[in-house]
Amino acid sequence: GPKDIIDHLENGYLANIEDPNDLANGINYILSKDNNIFLNKCLEKIESTFTLTKVSNQYINYYNSCLSE
Repeated sequence: GPKDIIDHLENGYLANIEDPNDLANGINYILSKDNNIFLNKCLEKIESTFTLTKVSNQYINYYNSCLSE
């Protein structure tokens, strides 16, 4: 879910559930940021966590652990 993907106030904003005011705060926060810096932080997260190689290795390790149990 979003908590696993977004680092609050680093590469996104995690608004409180069912809180439209907090959602508005999050939108304002994102819009107030320097787009280049914010985009770079998003790209850093993707490159460090969600590359094809990293994700596929996580699946392989998970399946191997399931098979060994």
